[in-house]
Amino acid sequence: MKIIFKDNLRQVIEADLKRPSKVAFERIGFIFGTDVNGTIILDEYYPVDDEDYVKSEIYGAEFNKDAIKKTLKRILISKKSCFQVHEHSTLFGSRFSKPDLVTGQELCQAFNSFNSNVIHGSLILCGHETNVMYINRDGQIKQELFMEEV
Repeated sequence: MKIIFKDNLRQVIEADLKRPSKVAFERIGFIFGTDVNGTIILDEYYPVDDEDYVKSEIYGAEFNKDAIKKTLKRILISKKSCFQVHEHSTLFGSRFSKPDLVTGQELCQAFNSFNSNVIHGSLILCGHETNVMYINRDGQIKQELFMEEV
């Protein structure tokens, strides 16, 4: 699998994820895209609404059921692939933390249950790296690291 951010979408996402939040340490969003011959072209971004964040002393960011409901509805309507996205600092790197792994797998399975005809997953952006966890069409969870060309 390969992923491509359409036009300047990655820059738009990175700018949004850097916005300060009154509740969360970090921001989260959802990216939608279309599979074209094994390449996911990401072309839509929806940030988690401020009112959908939940204060957490354990995690950098948590969102409520409303954020999930909105996302699942978009999956049903759009029939596109969906990826949860957040950003890590270069100190931590693009690897998935233990909570990221748990949440990412849960979201992959939830998204897949609403549309199993496309690939869904979770992305971590860090500098020029994009780490992707996704559920393939066989229901297996996979991870891949992509380097953005500069």
